[in-house]
Amino acid sequence: MWLIRAWRTQAPWLILLAPLALLNAALAWLNRKLQRHDAVKIAKRVIVVGNISLGGSGKTPFAGWLAQELQQRGKKVAIISKGYGRRSSLPHPQRANADPARFGDEPAMLASQLPQLSVWVCDNRLVAIKTVEADYLICDDGLQDYRFYPRIEIALLDATLGPVGRKRFPWGVLREPVTRLDACDLVIQQGGNTLVHPACGSFELVIEGFTNLVDGSCKTLAQAQADWSNTELHLCCALANNQRVFDQFDAMGFSTTKHAFPDHHSFIAKDILYQGQVLLTAKDAIKCATFAQSNCWQIDARVHMSPELAGRIMRLVM
Repeated sequence: MWLIRAWRTQAPWLILLAPLALLNAALAWLNRKLQRHDAVKIAKRVIVVGNISLGGSGKTPFAGWLAQELQQRGKKVAIISKGYGRRSSLPHPQRANADPARFGDEPAMLASQLPQLSVWVCDNRLVAIKTVEADYLICDDGLQDYRFYPRIEIALLDATLGPVGRKRFPWGVLREPVTRLDACDLVIQQGGNTLVHPACGSFELVIEGFTNLVDGSCKTLAQAQADWSNTELHLCCALANNQRVFDQFDAMGFSTTKHAFPDHHSFIAKDILYQGQVLLTAKDAIKCATFAQSNCWQIDARVHMSPELAGRIMRLVM
């Protein structure tokens, strides 16, 4: 987390990491060349939802939204993930359920939220693509995996990164150069009032309410704002960009005590043992379901974008 804080605050000492960034860029270039040389042609409709930076751009919720849109149009859809954050090894594709330890927090979250959706997890993305049968295969992440073609590439940008989003890891957060976006079929940013080139549009994760992790009761956003106006609130996040969620709650007028954890953190009971109400993102709530108390709530959010952008996306992938 110290490096993330340094990136966010643009710490001057980061320039000392510039030589490592050059080395990383050279290794990434070599890996890309080798993968493309042995790339396999896939006779399936594959959509890659990825980014060129480290985490925090909304890939998983966007992939879930896209899968739902395709399903509503009568298509058989499967999401493929490597299941980052899990403690098990899956050399062969397995269909995910709501067990984050086995399948990873993000696939488990999708499997829990969208039970009608086929979510597959495998260490080897190419093996999964070859094995899983569907009209559309959506890869949650995978922009840097060049072992298969053709594919539709949708790149997501984090509009909050600023200058650090233009430097290679570990000097900044880029896994690939910004010019990589030129090869993508569509570039979309999450959040931000102004579009960052070359994004053609933006989407938001809009918080609509809360679901209790014990009894399943729900509160709308308006109900929560009224009921919890004088209540101690603890906001626990283990995302790549926790600050985005913290800022959302500040903007909505909630007074919260904020608890930041590393991305894919494996929660234990004492992490969420507080008086008052405990608020967790869906990705974190799935890891706390077995020990959550009655004061624990999942934050319910949905992908929101303009009808024009949604139409453009569907015209691209259909």
